[in-house]
Amino acid sequence: QLEGELIYKTYAYISNTIHLIDSDWRLLITGSNRYGKLGLGLTTEGSLSVFGRTNEMYSIKKIVNTYSQSFILTNNGDLLIAGNNTNNIFLNENITKLSVFYHLMSNIKDVAGTAYGSDCSVAVIKTDGTLWVNGGNSKGQLGTGDQVAVVGWQQIGTDMDWDKVFMGYNSTFIIKSDGTLWRSGYNHYGTLGSGNAVDITTFTKLNNDTDWIKVASYLNTLILKSNGDVYGCGYNNNGELGLTHAMQVNNA
Repeated sequence: QLEGELIYKTYAYISNTIHLIDSDWRLLITGSNRYGKLGLGLTTEGSLSVFGRTNEMYSIKKIVNTYSQSFILTNNGDLLIAGNNTNNIFLNENITKLSVFYHLMSNIKDVAGTAYGSDCSVAVIKTDGTLWVNGGNSKGQLGTGDQVAVVGWQQIGTDMDWDKVFMGYNSTFIIKSDGTLWRSGYNHYGTLGSGNAVDITTFTKLNNDTDWIKVASYLNTLILKSNGDVYGCGYNNNGELGLTHAMQVNNA
């Protein structure tokens, strides 16, 4: 039994880490310490089989994992990172990796990252509504119009109405402040709901609906509307989408 009241829990499958927050707002972490991503200052990168506790107290809004990094987004908009400096995500080429959490950015509204394989991809929305990306882009998941990795941070377009960001298997979904849903990236199984299985390399609006609120995606995608309706598309060979058949679905 862990001490303190359990407030929040997140689990990232490929990252093999579990994060908990106790009643003192200290982060408890266990699992893979690849590149020091647990942020506990450990000198080894093996797995931790017991919960380690950070000394710092964090008012945490969201926790995100990639293959080689962990991110903490605080309620005051600070973005912290521990782990590898893949694609110069730290904006400091003199840093190889960090085993303690490092202040990366301020004024961040939302963050998402892919934890599926070593092709780490990260997207952040700033409080001014702009969208910034970093990392692997092998399927066009960063919406840059190509499939070239982004080194450092790159702003996507000039729009200032991005609101929420979600990532799946080399794909990115973003909801704008008007409730419309935009996506880019891997679409082999119809995961993006575009009506085909062709990858998309720029952020493209799903349809004209304005009541999307949440997305969960891997090889298939579930999208929640504000009225509680759920739409699904993508891989369905085992009937994962809960339909009356087990065929791929290309339209959301």
